[in-house]
Formats: sequence, structure tokens, C-alpha cells
Amino acid sequence: MKNAKIVLIVLLGVVILGLCVLLGIGLGGRMRNGGSWWGGWNVSESNTCHLVQEQEFSAEDIDSISIDYTKSSNDVTIYEAEGDSVIVREYASYEAADGELAQIKCQAGKLTVKGPRWHNVFFNFNRYMYTEVYLPADYAGELKINTVSGEISITMDLLLDGQLNLCSTSGDIYAGSQNIRAEKINVSSTSGEIRLPVLEAGEVNISTTSGDISVKEGNSFMSCSSTSGEIIISGGQGDRRVSSTSGDVRVDGLSGSIQVNTTSGEILVRGENGDGKLQSTSGDVLFSAEALTGDISVNTSSGEVILELPENASLDFEASTTSGDINTFFDEALSFSKKGNHAKGTVGSGDREISITTTSGDVNIRKR
Repeated sequence: MKNAKIVLIVLLGVVILGLCVLLGIGLGGRMRNGGSWWGGWNVSESNTCHLVQEQEFSAEDIDSISIDYTKSSNDVTIYEAEGDSVIVREYASYEAADGELAQIKCQAGKLTVKGPRWHNVFFNFNRYMYTEVYLPADYAGELKINTVSGEISITMDLLLDGQLNLCSTSGDIYAGSQNIRAEKINVSSTSGEIRLPVLEAGEVNISTTSGDISVKEGNSFMSCSSTSGEIIISGGQGDRRVSSTSGDVRVDGLSGSIQVNTTSGEILVRGENGDGKLQSTSGDVLFSAEALTGDISVNTSSGEVILELPENASLDFEASTTSGDINTFFDEALSFSKKGNHAKGTVGSGDREISITTTSGDVNIRKR
């Protein structure tokens, strides 16, 4: 019995060693070609691919498009078509069998592109595929793209009457300098970066578990969350709800209410007008607005708090810090504690309420 166990252990060791060697060869081959080892492609890889499937459909017959590669690793890119048809093209770096191609169907107004199951991925490291979808400029139906290990790219304006849903389990999601409009926009990546252009919708929801989020402009209510990554919203109108477990948050051009929560990261909010609730466990907080449309609440355990407010602001103000100083441009209207770490008072008629708490950090109120 003892000898049998030893033999079994040796055999398992040989198998594991062989798999490691194969993995190293595959990784080396892909990296020498400039590619990733698990799905995905780049310029050098795409140059080695050839067309393996193409299908064309009349856009008039399509109300919604669903692209599903949740059991394979294709990258998906959306291009603008030259004509009025919807075209789907698949490319591969090898001679793909029929069972390795996506099933493409159009029934009852719905176009579906469903990728195959994984095909011997551990023994075919140098095999990769990608998909191109061409849409007419006036396509206005719904669009849903879902990948497991693939990048999603949009290279055209999307002006949809329906919803836009983009999801990648392990891949980046990009759109260039285009405009995207939809009834509702949902974008998520479990482990990937998200970069989006001007967004316009009734509601926008963006999330990534491990990756940065960048939005050029959002004209809608917008919810953004990242477990480990930076969040940047560069402009737009509408309320914001932003959270980051470990990463900075920056919102420019605010025009609405904002709620920000970050466990470990700085918060920077600037805009023409706004109000909000800002909370950081460990990080500095800056809020700057030309006009206040509501109350402001700031809470940080360890960080400096800076507010830039209009000179004629009418405030009901209170600030406290366990270890830090409080400085405002309206000190004469406030009552300070003996230690100077608590201040309270009314400026003007007190139309807006300002509440600031920091355990370890200064509080500075400046003129905007």
C-alpha cells in the first residue's frame, strides 16, 4: 500500500510538471507575439488572423442584438457599417472547426451571436479569435454584449432607444470619443478597466471589481463603483452616486447632487452648482462649487477637508476635528472651542447646512 501511494504521488508530480511546462511554453509563445495568454488580441495578433465566418442581416428586421461569449474568449468590437445591414464577422488565428464558431441567428427581431464552449484552451495557447460587428449609423434597438475573457470596444456613435448592456468578467471595456445614448446604460467588468465617452441616458450604472473607471461626460443620474480602482467623471449634468473601496474619486463639472464614499482614497469634486454627502475613511476631501443647491456633509477619519464656496453663501455651519485646525473666510460669524477644534455659527440667513467632521486633519473653507 505504501509503495502504491509513492507511485501515485510520483505520477501526479509528473503530470503537474508537464502541465507547468505546457503553460510556460504557451505563455512564452503568446508573450513573444505580444499577446495575452488567456483570450484577447492586439494589433500583432489580429494581423495573423483570418476571416472564418461572416453573416449579414437587414437592420430593418432587428430590434435587439445580443452578443454572448460567456463560454469563450473572443474580443468584440463594434464598428459603423457603410450600408444599412448588420454584419457579424469572426476571425481566428487557426483553422477553426464548425463547433468552434459562434451560432448566429436572427429570429423575431432579435439577432443573437452565441459563442461556443471553451475548446481545449489549456493545450492551445496560441489559438485566439475575435469578433467584429458592423451596425448602421441609425441603428436604434437594444444592444447587449457579454464576454468572459475578452475586451469590448465601441468605435462609433450609438444612439439607441433601448438599453445598452456591456459586461466582461475579465476584460477591459472601451469607447472612444463617440457619443452613447440609450434608455438605460449598464456597464460592468469584474477585472478590467472601463473608459467611456459622452453618455446620455435616463440612468447609468458602471462598476468594476478591480479596475479604473473613466467617463468623459455623463448627462443623467450616474452610479459608479470600483472595489479597487480610481473613478473619474469629467463632466455632465445629473446626480452622482460614487463609491470606491480603494481608490481616488474625481468628479469635475458637477451640476447636481453627489454622494461619494471611499474607504481609502481622496475625494475631489468641482462644479458649477451642487450639494452632497462625502465620506472617506482615509483620504483628503475637496469640494468646490460656484453655487450651492443644497446641504453639504463631509466626514473623514484621516484627512484634510477643503471646501471652496461662493463668497455670498448663506450657511448654517458646524465643523469639528479631533486633531487639526479650523480656518474659514467667515471666522467672525462662528464660535470656536477653546482648543479651536470645533466651530459653529450662522452665516447670513443660514439657507444651507454645512456639517464637517474629521478625526485627524485640518478644515479649511475658502472663497470660490
